[in-house]
Parts: sequence; C-alpha cells; structure tokens
Amino acid sequence: MNAKKKITQVDLARLLGFDRSSVSLALSHSDRISNETRRKVLEAARKYNYRPNMAARQLRSAKSNLLGLVIPDTFQALSEPVVVRTIQALASKAARQGMIFAIFSPAAFAEPEITGAATHLPDGLFVWGDMASDTLNSRIPDGHPVLVLDPNHLSYSKSALASVKPDNAGGAAAMVRHLLDCGAKRLLFVMVLEDHLGHAERWKGGREEWLRHKPGRSVSCTTLAQVTDQTLREFVAKPGGAIFCSSDGGAIELWRRLKEMGVMMPGDVKLAGFDDTPAARLIGLTSAVFDCERLAEAALTQMLKMVAGKKTSGASPLVPVSIHQGTTT
Repeated sequence: MNAKKKITQVDLARLLGFDRSSVSLALSHSDRISNETRRKVLEAARKYNYRPNMAARQLRSAKSNLLGLVIPDTFQALSEPVVVRTIQALASKAARQGMIFAIFSPAAFAEPEITGAATHLPDGLFVWGDMASDTLNSRIPDGHPVLVLDPNHLSYSKSALASVKPDNAGGAAAMVRHLLDCGAKRLLFVMVLEDHLGHAERWKGGREEWLRHKPGRSVSCTTLAQVTDQTLREFVAKPGGAIFCSSDGGAIELWRRLKEMGVMMPGDVKLAGFDDTPAARLIGLTSAVFDCERLAEAALTQMLKMVAGKKTSGASPLVPVSIHQGTTT
C-alpha cells in the first residue's frame, strides 16, 4: 500500500478479509467482537499507521470523543509530581482509545453565560479532587459523566459523585507494618495537610494498624507546623522511634532538619513518607507508592463505562498502594 495514502477502515477490512463492521467494532474495543479479531485489526492498524477520522466519528455518533480534566485555576496542583504523572498517563491512555484529552479551567463550566474552551461539553469530565465538589454546577446536566480523581477536598466527604482514589488507609497500614518489621516501638505521625481527606485517611489507617500491635501511648499525631526542633530532639532521644509523614513533602523537610541536627536515619530514627515522588527517591526516603499509572487506568476504565451508559458499581475503586523501601528505614 502507498505509504503516503491515509489508510481507512475500508482499506483495513480489505487487507484483512473482514467486513468493515468487524473492523469498526475492533477499533472501538467493543466486546461484541472476538479477542483474536480485535488483535488482528489493532496490529494492522499499527502496522499501516491507521488514524481515525475524528470529525466523521463525531458526526456519526453525536459525541465529541473528548474527555476533559478540570484542574484548579491556580494550577498549583501541577507542581505535584503525582498529579503531573497521572495527567500524562490519562492523556496517553485516552489517546490509545481514540479519545481526545483536554485540560479545562473550572471557569469554563461555572456559569452558563461564560463561553470559551468548553463551547461543547466533553463526553466525560474528570475533576481533580483538590477542588470543591460544587465547582461544576451550572453547565453540567444531571447524570452527565463526571469522575473525581483522588477526592481530597473536605466537601467530598458526603459527595455522591463517582471517584477513583488510592487506598490511603491501606497504604498507611502497610507502611506501619513495615516500620514495625524494622523495629519501631514508637510512632509519630505528622499530618502535612490538615484539611485534606486523603491525609486524614492515612492517619486513620496508620493509627488503626499501629494499635493492633502496640499500646495507644506509643503513637501520637501532630501537624508539620507544630514539629519544632525541640520536638524532634525529644522524640529522637528515646530509642525505637519512627516518624511517618502524610506526604513526601513533609518528610523531606524533616529529613533536612534531622540531617542538620546530626541525626542518623535509620539508626537514630526511622523516617517515611507517602507518594513516592522523584525528590523522595533522590534522598533515599522510604515512601508509600502513589501508583499514577494504575490510578489513570482505573479512572479511564470507569469513565468509558459511564460515557457508554453502562452501570458502574456504587463503591469508588481503590487503587492499591505499595511500599518503596529507601535508606531511611
């Protein structure tokens, strides 16, 4: 076939000896086609560099084939590595499904008179969970597919919106078991963000697991702002101490201060964080892994079902959290 000619579904059907409807179903990942047929069609599509005609697809389906992600106007979320990696993974996975992926400001959906980037409502909207649950109010019809990624704003404590999030409590419990296996006898949990559902879940899961093994007097919780140098010195002075921060950012700050005091980790005290950021890896921090790839995969799977009008389970999927052991434990 002429490499310069844009290949169509009709061309793929002729090359494979299939009817066009089978090719179309395979390219849309329909469960009405066999896995073997789907495999052959997708391999041929890759080999001949098939690209869908998005304009024609939209006219046929009355859908935009657009998925949107709404993030805060301040864009502070984009300074967080786990947010960036999740967005990159979502964009990549959406493209492989033949979907367009775009980022929106909440202003595009806040008031009916506001127009701009969101002239046409995306087929489905992801919302980053640091925004309030009522951010998308006027422009989103009831029942339109909306999925919250990592719901952390306090307003989501009673929200009925569908969501996907990491298993914060389970990840914290796994970290506590790791610290106990490393010989920890006392635990100081440092809450880095106070008004944050995810960090609260990490404290709850970590505390419950600790109390299964140790007495209540051996565990305490404080905020990062309350951790003074004197607090650190007093905690480190007694053997068997472990500090578990609800995020890597807080743990890295304490690592720096402990280093300046001459405290050895893990000999004098064990230190752990949550999120497994690149900066945490650089200093050898033990951290609970926020699996961005699995979060994006779970979110996209859920969203595509919602867009297709399929029923989804009421419970929000929890993405498992694992432990990366560094040199601080």
